[in-house]
Amino acid sequence: MKRVQTQIFDSLKNNFIFVRLNEKDEFSFVSDDFCKISGYTQKELLGQKYHILKHPDIDKTFFDRLLKGQNTHHVIFKHIDKKGEVFYLDTKIIPIVDDKNILQERILISYDVSNSYKLSEELIIHHIRLRQMSMQLDNISKKHKKENDKLLANFNDSFTKALQKNDANHKEVFKRVLQTSLEKLVSDIAHQWRQPLNGLGIAMFEMKQRVKDERGFSEIYLKSKDVIKSMSELIDNSRNFFNQHLEDNYTSLKQTLNEVLQILFEMLEKNNIKVICKFKQDFKVLAYKNDLLRVFANILLNSIEAFNLQKNKEISVNFTKFGLNYIKISIKDNAGGIEEENLDKIFFPYFSSKHPSQGVGVGLCICKQIVENLGGSIKARNVANGVCIEIFLKFIKDSYARF
Repeated sequence: MKRVQTQIFDSLKNNFIFVRLNEKDEFSFVSDDFCKISGYTQKELLGQKYHILKHPDIDKTFFDRLLKGQNTHHVIFKHIDKKGEVFYLDTKIIPIVDDKNILQERILISYDVSNSYKLSEELIIHHIRLRQMSMQLDNISKKHKKENDKLLANFNDSFTKALQKNDANHKEVFKRVLQTSLEKLVSDIAHQWRQPLNGLGIAMFEMKQRVKDERGFSEIYLKSKDVIKSMSELIDNSRNFFNQHLEDNYTSLKQTLNEVLQILFEMLEKNNIKVICKFKQDFKVLAYKNDLLRVFANILLNSIEAFNLQKNKEISVNFTKFGLNYIKISIKDNAGGIEEENLDKIFFPYFSSKHPSQGVGVGLCICKQIVENLGGSIKARNVANGVCIEIFLKFIKDSYARF
C-alpha cells in the first residue's frame, strides 16, 4: 500500500504543481514547480503556513474556510510570490484522513493559469479606459455641435454671397470655411472610436467564454491589441487629414478591403453577415491607404448597423473600370434601403436615422470629404432590398491584376 502511495505522490509531484500540508496547514512538502513559480526555496517554505502566499486582496477568512474541515475544494488562488509579483493557480484541495476519519494532511494539486488571468485583467482595464475615453469624446462632440452648426451656417452665407457677387474665388471660400468647420468636428474622433470599441466588446465577451483556453484567449487578446492599434492610427490620421498631399500615392483596393474585413470580422460573424467579393481584378487607386480604410470601414459599418432580422444578410463589393481613368467601387447591401427623400441627405454632417448611441451622423460626411479630397466622387442609390454606395477614384492604367 505504501509503495502505491509513493508512486502516486511521485507522479503528482512530477506532473503538477504539487503541495502537501500537515494538519496545521503548514507546508510538509513542495514540488520543484511550486518553488519555481513562488520564488521560494523548499527550505524557506517547509514549516510555514500556506497563508505566506496570500495576496492582500484575499480575505484571510476565505483561506480559513477552504483549509477547514474535510471537504474537497476546487478554487482559483490569487497568490503573491517572494518578489511581490502576482500569480494564479487553479487548485484542487483534497483532504487525506486515516482509518478513524481523522485529518492527516491536505494535498493541493495545481496548474498555472497566470497568463490567462493577467491578460484578462489587462484587457478589462484597457476596455474601461477606452469606454471612458469614448464617453468623453461623445461629450466633446455634443458640446461642439452648436458651434459647428453656426460655422456651417456661416459657410452657407459666405458661399451664397460669393456666388451672388460672381466672386472668382468662391471655390476658395468654400474650401476655407468647410475646412474650418470640419477641423472642429471632434465628433469624427468619437465616431471612429465607437465603432472599433464594438469589436473590442465582442472580443471581451468571447474572452469570458474561453478564459480557461489559454491559447484561444491569447488569440482574442492579440486581435484586441490590433483593434486598439487601429484606433490610435485613426486618431493620428484625423490630425493630419487636412495636411496631406497625394502626389503619386497609389493604394491597392483589394489589400485595403481585406484589412477592413479583418478588423470587422468578429462583428460580421456575430451578426451572420456574408460579404461577397465579386471583383476579379485588383486595382491601385490614387488614395492614401488609411483614408481608404476609413471610407470602407464607415460604409460597411453603416450596412452592418442597418440590418435587422433578415435571414440572408449580404454585403457585396465590386471593383470595375469606369471610363478611361476611373475605377467604380460598388458596396451593396440587402438591409432594406433608405427613404428616397433622405438619399441626398446622408452625406450631410449630423444627418443620421440611427439611434444616437450608434453615431452622431458624421461617418458618411467624412467619407464624402475624403473621396472628394482624393479627386473622386461618391453617391448612393436604392437597389432591390437595399442600398448601393458607389465611389469613383482615379487609378493607374495597367496596374490591375487578375487573381
